[in-house]
Amino acid sequence: MVNNRLGFTTNYMEGRSSTYCTDVGKVTLSPVFHINADDVEAVVYAIQIAMEYRQMFHTDVFIDLLGYCKYGHNEGDEPRFTQPKLYKVIARHPDPREIYNRKLLQSGSMEKGLAEEMEREFKKSLQLRLEQVKEKKRASGKSKKEEPCDQIKRAPDFDYEAVLKTTVPQKTLLQLAEKIYHIQKEVKVFPKVRKLYEAEKAKLIQMQRADWAAGEFLTYATLLNESVSVRLTGQDTERGTFSHCHAVLYNTETEEKCIPIRQVETETGRFFVYNSLLSEYTALGFEYGYSCAMPNGLTIWEA
Repeated sequence: MVNNRLGFTTNYMEGRSSTYCTDVGKVTLSPVFHINADDVEAVVYAIQIAMEYRQMFHTDVFIDLLGYCKYGHNEGDEPRFTQPKLYKVIARHPDPREIYNRKLLQSGSMEKGLAEEMEREFKKSLQLRLEQVKEKKRASGKSKKEEPCDQIKRAPDFDYEAVLKTTVPQKTLLQLAEKIYHIQKEVKVFPKVRKLYEAEKAKLIQMQRADWAAGEFLTYATLLNESVSVRLTGQDTERGTFSHCHAVLYNTETEEKCIPIRQVETETGRFFVYNSLLSEYTALGFEYGYSCAMPNGLTIWEA
């Protein structure tokens, strides 16, 4: 198991109930090797032992390859929003290539010149392959026309022209915006997040403009204000899939959670937000059941 915390917005304690990601191996009493991904030789050695064990005893064996993602899920994410302490350490930590290169040089197993030459040749090979791929023409083809599925159960016709009262007074919206984007000074959050909150509040209150993220946040706030509970779950829900909402803020020193939107909660209008494990059918099934048990609330599962 490549245990590199890919879904970093969900803390591993939230994503599973077991201590290790390989604890499923306990079901079959399989041996488990926990390996530091920084130790290249230990990784190779563990794989060799695991293969020999499997071939000899014909049973499963697990390898827990413990590593990390240096730049977040898609290398465009900002993991310090949700795990500031951990990513301070990771930012200063050398990568496995650098660690192993240093080990070989210090032990005298390889000369510095050879290491640099190997790195240059490898990058040269990658660049060559990239240029070759760019020169190839892309395959073209038309997708087959799909026949309409008559078996799909369609919803009954609704009167879409009926006028429903969904408006909220402007004064109420501005009052809610003031509260949901307010971060107390003593709460030490990531500077970028504080600036984001301040910018959204200024845009709403001074310019009276809202983007999609602010509109979503205000929608939840108006429901809470009307004593309607809101429940959100998903892999990146506390932060927002595209770092757009930041419903949950983290203290950069203690990693204690702060949820500003809860400042508009009422006695029966509660705000719940959870990061869920990356098992779509499991999470969706649970949330569907939850929505049936809470018909007067808004239950959302983010895919």
